[in-house]
Amino acid sequence: PVYNAAGLTWKVVARKTSGIKVDLHCVNECSNWTCDMRVDAAAIHSSGKHCTCSRVVKFHNGHTGTDYTDHGPLLYFGISHLSGQTGFCKDGKAIVEFRLFITRVNVSDIKLPDFSTPDRLSNVTLVVQGKKLHLSKEYLAIHSPVFSAMFFGD
Repeated sequence: PVYNAAGLTWKVVARKTSGIKVDLHCVNECSNWTCDMRVDAAAIHSSGKHCTCSRVVKFHNGHTGTDYTDHGPLLYFGISHLSGQTGFCKDGKAIVEFRLFITRVNVSDIKLPDFSTPDRLSNVTLVVQGKKLHLSKEYLAIHSPVFSAMFFGD
């Protein structure tokens, strides 16, 4: 299931190992975001009782390139919980509930232009660490007195 909260998209993922691990992942196209929250996860018993756990987690996607933090499973069912006798699993199905209490979100998806190829505005090429950047003299001069003096004099 997919859910949108605080401008971010959340997905519940279940993996079968020696039991079942249920994780909450944040899947987003933006490349730079963080989210601090408390997550209450609960397995719902057929009698209405809950098996709960609560965690404070910090999801992020800054410079790691991953789409979620490796915080471990938010909820784990061992083999003993999966039998129909425990009441957590009925007809091969289990009900899991996540409650998100988001305390802080920072989403910054700044799309930088591609300077690797020249365009109609580029009129100077800078080489930085062996990489060519096709830029505009005027733009550089506006933002730097050094470039202003270098390109247009004092």
